[in-house]
Amino acid sequence: MTVTEALPGYDVPAVEAWIAANVPALSLPLRWTRLEGGHSNLTYRLDDAAGRVAVIRRPPLGELLPKAHDMAREWAVISALGPTKVRPAAAIASAKPAFSARKP
Repeated sequence: MTVTEALPGYDVPAVEAWIAANVPALSLPLRWTRLEGGHSNLTYRLDDAAGRVAVIRRPPLGELLPKAHDMAREWAVISALGPTKVRPAAAIASAKPAFSARKP
């Protein structure tokens, strides 16, 4: 998937600009691939120019319960588990609050 294609819930140019400025672990351009099978979060695999892989997630579009799909809570849990024997995928960046005020 290229950045010229519309992705529901993502402003791809804005997200890629944020990644370029804030995530030294990834190099543009990125290839976005939708990961199917999730129940509601919009989840994509990102393959960068150097062959590194990351995953980007956001809550589903539409009205949500106040604590449903809390990405900040998920980030905190994954980050806290990182240095323990429970090894989740590395948490490399969180854009909150950079994109939290944007409505798709």
